[in-house]
Amino acid sequence: MDKKIAKFKDTIECDEPITPQTPLDSLAEWDSMGKISTIVMLADDYNHTLTYDELKELKVVGDILDLMNE
Repeated sequence: MDKKIAKFKDTIECDEPITPQTPLDSLAEWDSMGKISTIVMLADDYNHTLTYDELKELKVVGDILDLMNE
């Protein structure tokens, strides 16, 4: 879990402490660039294509961690 959180933080260039329960909307880095970076990371590293509907449903960091299946 910690490895996934670190990868997500690195992807969106976040320096704040986050947990799986952290609301995405509370992160300044969860802007359009952060979302695009996350889409690319999921596609390149986890072979997961994030759909627009999935993106809209993401509420907390844990929702993204759940998509990071190795």
